[in-house]
Order: sequence, then C-alpha cells, then structure tokens
Amino acid sequence: MPQIELIEELSKKARILSIFFTSESVKLATKKADASLQKELVLLSKKANFNLLVCGRAFDLHDFKQDDLAEGFTLSGNMELSTLMVKAQKTLEF
Repeated sequence: MPQIELIEELSKKARILSIFFTSESVKLATKKADASLQKELVLLSKKANFNLLVCGRAFDLHDFKQDDLAEGFTLSGNMELSTLMVKAQKTLEF
C-alpha cells in the first residue's frame, strides 16, 4: 500500500510524533474499515513509536461511537493536534 510505504520511508528519515486522522480519514480508524490497512498502520506506529490519533469531532460528525474505534487508535482533539504542530519541525498533510 503506497501510503504505508510513504509513512515507513518518512519514519526512517525523521521522527514521526503522531498521525492525526481528520475529516473523511477518520473512517480508517473504525472497526468497519480495511483491517489489513489498520494492522499495517498499528504495527508501523509501534515500530516507529508514534500515536495514531483520531479527531473526535470528525468521528462524531460521521456518527461513530467510542465502540466503533479500532484497536490501536486514540480519539483526540484540536488541542493535542496544535500542541504536536508546535513541537514538530515539519507538519505534513496528505
């Protein structure tokens, strides 16, 4: 999967603090999403020591509940995203 390969390459060149899923991407963090993609993301996040954060507001707007959140993902918010952006040398959005 090209996205996983990109993240893996980035993790070799720089420290990834977190990946923050927002808008439509929160669907990737649900139990209804592609389990193989989730497994790869979770394994990579453990290997490279970063968090998989999910925008709680976007999650709510899609009518997902806490029980819908897949293992390895954490509900978060804009305050945490803002803090991470301040700490980071670079912020990438894709």
